[in-house]
Amino acid sequence: MPPDNESFKVSKGMRPMRIITKLAQKYGCKEEVLEKFRIWHSQILNNKHMDGELCLSIHPLDFMTMSDNDNDWQSCMNWMNHGDYRAGTIECMNSPYILMAYLHNPKHKMTFGSWNEYEWNSKHWRELFIIYPEMITEVKGYCF
Repeated sequence: MPPDNESFKVSKGMRPMRIITKLAQKYGCKEEVLEKFRIWHSQILNNKHMDGELCLSIHPLDFMTMSDNDNDWQSCMNWMNHGDYRAGTIECMNSPYILMAYLHNPKHKMTFGSWNEYEWNSKHWRELFIIYPEMITEVKGYCF
């Protein structure tokens, strides 16, 4: 139990770093110690090196293929395997606030269609960004 004998709520889907931050603050952890931990944690998670071209896109095919690729990863937004939230890609296309960022190798294309007659960028990594005049925030990124 925390020092003040009060519990705190952890919401479903809350990011682990947010939980750690809440706990550290509840126990009176110094801000500079917490910041060093955040930096260390970030460095560990981000030491994977990825090469490719960075693309910023609102192209409908990029939204439709945001989770379909030839890089052995997928998410609930994929169309080829009937992802549970694939209709969300249409909402992204209709939104004036969504921008997609992704990395791809220009020499590596994915094919799709009944006869694999279409080619498009196979994404190594992709992340959606919500852009409002007052803020910019990211939505969970995916990579191989």
